[in-house]
Amino acid sequence: MTIKISYNDLTTGQLLGEDFIVGAEIKALGTDMISSNPNVVFFDWHKNAIHEKARRCIDAVCQEALNDQTDTILTIQEKQDIVGLLAAEGKIISTVKQMPYSVKAEIVLKARIKSAAERKAE
Repeated sequence: MTIKISYNDLTTGQLLGEDFIVGAEIKALGTDMISSNPNVVFFDWHKNAIHEKARRCIDAVCQEALNDQTDTILTIQEKQDIVGLLAAEGKIISTVKQMPYSVKAEIVLKARIKSAAERKAE
């Protein structure tokens, strides 16, 4: 058995990349996953791994943006807007992990941050 993983840009339809998980890899992964259908379990594991990495990156961007004293990642007004969003939800937080996802998403979308590739190129 071979499992094909494809990454597509849903806006443009462009294939961004693909990879294959082959027999020995599938069998080895099966020793660590419980399911009557290894394809579904592998898909769930892969999806979960990507979303977990994204959650950690979102938290890191939020932490960096809120700790920035130069106001280059978020302006003072943008930070005040975030406080307003939290107040509107009745939230008092002491860590980024306690923030609602909607507020974190707002921070990430507004943050002026460089990608890992841009930072590496510097």
